[in-house]
Amino acid sequence: MRPSLLRRRCRRGIALLEALVALAIVATAGLGFLTVMRQALAASQAAGERERRLAAADRVLGAMTLLRRNELEQRIGLHPVGEFVVQVSRPERTVFRIAVSEAAAPGQALLVTLVYRPARKLP
Repeated sequence: MRPSLLRRRCRRGIALLEALVALAIVATAGLGFLTVMRQALAASQAAGERERRLAAADRVLGAMTLLRRNELEQRIGLHPVGEFVVQVSRPERTVFRIAVSEAAAPGQALLVTLVYRPARKLP
């Protein structure tokens, strides 16, 4: 075999090897990209679900803040409201604390507010 023919075959083999290495690098980068995209999609879905829960809790909290003093006094304590638990307390005579939490974790409030309701004036 001639030396020039042997060199050409060797160069072809090296070119094929280089192409295979480049393909492996591109495939690895593609898998990394897919993993990152999958994680981003999962994070986006989790954020959307949390936003939905907070919007629902906000509606419950908004409804509770519209109650009058006597209605709030009747609701002091823990009460289930749909998928949530509402805790009404009265830290001061004219102030009510309203906390909305998920039924699965009633000790971890999603939303909390304080409302002022003046004491009834006697005639």
